[in-house]
Amino acid sequence: MPRDRLVVVATLVVCWFSVSTAAENAGTQVGNCKQPEGTAAVAFVDSPRSTPAIRPVKESDVARAHVPILIRNDGSTSLAHWCFNADFSDYQDLPSIPEFEIRDAARTTVLSSTTNVRPNERCFNKQVEPGSVFGVDVSFVASPDRLPLSGTVTVAADGESREASKQPGSNPATAVPCVVEAKQITRSLVLSAPSNETYSTWIVCASAFVAFLFCCFAIVVFWHALRLPMGGAQWDFTSSWATHVTVGGGILAIIFAASLLPDYPHFLTKQAYMTINLLFSVLIILAPAVYNLTCSPSSPDANGNVSYKGVVLFFLGAAAVTMWAVIGQLLTIGFLFREFVVRSYMALPSIVVFVAVLIFVGLSLMTFCWKNIKAYTPPPPAKEGKLRTESVAEGGEVELLPKWKAF
Repeated sequence: MPRDRLVVVATLVVCWFSVSTAAENAGTQVGNCKQPEGTAAVAFVDSPRSTPAIRPVKESDVARAHVPILIRNDGSTSLAHWCFNADFSDYQDLPSIPEFEIRDAARTTVLSSTTNVRPNERCFNKQVEPGSVFGVDVSFVASPDRLPLSGTVTVAADGESREASKQPGSNPATAVPCVVEAKQITRSLVLSAPSNETYSTWIVCASAFVAFLFCCFAIVVFWHALRLPMGGAQWDFTSSWATHVTVGGGILAIIFAASLLPDYPHFLTKQAYMTINLLFSVLIILAPAVYNLTCSPSSPDANGNVSYKGVVLFFLGAAAVTMWAVIGQLLTIGFLFREFVVRSYMALPSIVVFVAVLIFVGLSLMTFCWKNIKAYTPPPPAKEGKLRTESVAEGGEVELLPKWKAF
């Protein structure tokens, strides 16, 4: 019997000790400050006037962007816990959360952790004293197919402060620890298209390859006439349709890219669209001009006029450069209108019809250029070494050099 009483007493003592400990812990639990002794505030050191655009670098199948951020503790309380929240949308205005992590300014140490946080939030612990500045590197990883991304990065911070105790019967001068939170700060950010553009390279290389095949085919067809002489090139407003389409299309495409495209397109940047359009417009004008530079002047005729003589091989090269500019310009215009589709500015059926028209125009211009090549290329002479001649007023003879008009 005495032993049973001893067990009961021991049990009551353990229960009392557990309850008193829990009550003591509940009374001293750190909560949010209502009237803290100090203030908490954070601010960005650099405050750009416009939304900064970060151009990611493509790495394998992803695009990585590094965003340096400098933050200053503007309050009077030390801050120890930091959280970064990323809220982004893709080029179709659909929510998109890129993978990201927080590193130190030197990018050597990962500060953030993904444990017990939301998918778009990264937190870490770092003691920052009042008035101190520290820098971090926010590394975003996104799929290039979803770029550009636009959104905000929000920074929140909190630290430990003290406030007067509100417990009944406590000394008014006694201060207890509490958590003080700084007001969140937000920065707008845009992740544009990657710096190593693949679409612009594809446009230039694909059109150049088609033009190269066209040139090789023309050389095979006119193999026996490659060294025959030809006259210089001249531009004709009524017949240079390939030049009209390329230059006119380039001017319209530059206007569309500058005025109708959003600030951050999906396939190419606005600067890339305008640069490629200008490149092909200049290229088609330079093609006959470069051919004229390869021509050599002939002896003056009876009237003192001097003609210039080139060869068929260089003529076919100028024709291939013309084809390169035409095809490249049409491909660029096609990508330009694809931007309107992905942004839902135009319906897909209308773009399909427009692309079909572009293909028809491209094939028509290729046929037009080929017919001009066949018309301007001189046939081999009837007897080797004999050139075609024509009579002049004084009865002399000069070489008859077939001139050709820019396509």
